[in-house]
Amino acid sequence: MSQSVTLPARFAAGDTLDKTFSLADYPATAGYILTFYLVSKTRQLRIDAQSDGSNHHLVVLSGMSSDYVPDTYAWQAVVVKPGERVSIASGRIEITPNFDTATAGLDTRTHARRTLEAIESTIEGRASSDVLSYQIAGRELRKIPVAELLLLRDRYRADVRAEEAVERAASGGLPRNKIFVRL
Repeated sequence: MSQSVTLPARFAAGDTLDKTFSLADYPATAGYILTFYLVSKTRQLRIDAQSDGSNHHLVVLSGMSSDYVPDTYAWQAVVVKPGERVSIASGRIEITPNFDTATAGLDTRTHARRTLEAIESTIEGRASSDVLSYQIAGRELRKIPVAELLLLRDRYRADVRAEEAVERAASGGLPRNKIFVRL
């Protein structure tokens, strides 16, 4: 049983999520119901925990989660009982694709990776063109200056490196920013 209310940082559609929360200030026996709201740019999910004595038991079965759309969601945990509503926790969760039902050609890159690659491609394309803006028939097109693209590239490179470090740590790998010496 967990004392704090958290969801995993990553959850694959089609997986089962099973967590029990013990909330001393909001026990199920006092009539409190724990609900999680997940919201992305295009989707919204609501997941209610069931009472289990004084605890709150959250179960998302694989059949239910298999319909979840992969995206990054902001989540909020709320406890309610008649006349009372309290937000008790919030965070972010990335719902990843269900590989059982995924089709070929699925883009599994993160937002940071996709954006970094697009910026780098744009920079490479600029190497052969020095025009930043032009006007045709009264319509004007302006391109992002290369200096700004380089700043964006550096920011997204740092984001991708941070994601890679988290993935390395989660899989038991060693950090790349440390040098280990054997004596």
